[in-house]
Amino acid sequence: MKKMILFLLIAVMALAAPVSAYAAEASLNPDGQNDIDVYAKGTLSLPGNMHLSQITGGKAAFTAASGTSVVLTFAGKNYDGYSAYLIELTKADKGAYSWLSGIIGGGEFTAYYVVFKNGDGNTVIIKEPYTVTVTKPQGYVDVAVYTVNAAGNKNTASVTAQGGKLVFDLSKGNYFAIARVSYPVKKGRTYTVSGYRYKVTSITNSKKEVTFIGLTAAKRKTTTTLNIKKTVKIKGITMKITAVGKNALKGNKKVRTVKIGNNVRTIGYGAFSRCTALKNVTIGTGLQTMKGHVFCHDTKLKTITIKSTKLKRVNGTHVFVKVKATIKVPASRVSAYRKLLKGKRGNIKVTK
Repeated sequence: MKKMILFLLIAVMALAAPVSAYAAEASLNPDGQNDIDVYAKGTLSLPGNMHLSQITGGKAAFTAASGTSVVLTFAGKNYDGYSAYLIELTKADKGAYSWLSGIIGGGEFTAYYVVFKNGDGNTVIIKEPYTVTVTKPQGYVDVAVYTVNAAGNKNTASVTAQGGKLVFDLSKGNYFAIARVSYPVKKGRTYTVSGYRYKVTSITNSKKEVTFIGLTAAKRKTTTTLNIKKTVKIKGITMKITAVGKNALKGNKKVRTVKIGNNVRTIGYGAFSRCTALKNVTIGTGLQTMKGHVFCHDTKLKTITIKSTKLKRVNGTHVFVKVKATIKVPASRVSAYRKLLKGKRGNIKVTK
């Protein structure tokens, strides 16, 4: 019991410390002994990861760094005036928490711990029933919930789903960890949405990105305007479209207009080469890199509009082979882009 209170005091004191960090030993021992010597192993820096809420009206509400809503609701004693601290950990903290490492292993997760203090600033153990309602973050599908009771024993909390929220009955424990360990979208896999094909390049709490890699065979036969938007929703998750893949539309004979969203940073090798009907291309504000042969042999191409001021790299010399087109760019980048696009073959004119 003394060890638990010492750990909680250390965690709470970290909030007021000049450097937000604390050190503690930790590993929950579910053997019935009052031994919490692996709760937090090593030193963990907590910049922005600790949140404070006063308990009023029988509730304490938090907004976690990830945007997740966490609300504690008390069914027993009135704890108004007490303070609740929410300590938020993510995958990056896992190495310092062997307890989490053992439970979760690989994958993505977010864990939350709750610490209570009374009006005198002393850590308290709340034994009366209370529940935690968490708005489920977008994309998570597997949820494991654990609590620690006053004796230091690990318990599995009950979970119910209520209207898009997850409700945990934590009457057996004073702290809780919520581990979300799986996304329905997997890195490296290809998904099709309305005939557009995307490959997932990143799927984490903070970074959800895909590359547009082409159209289905049926879609290639009917599409005359290709619209690569800023984002696409795959299995309920909003993904940024950050690249156009290698040879994504190569050899297409139907598409006349291409529109590329502002999140695309890279256009891959040969992405629009030999598109014999292509006449107009508009590229958004995010473009940084174009690979070789992007518009090679697009003989009907007349206008390319580049809205980005960030284009720094155009690979190879065969970018505009057999292309006669006007390239419209931001006024502030005319001179720079003329130099950048010089010697890329074709008959091109760079203007504002």
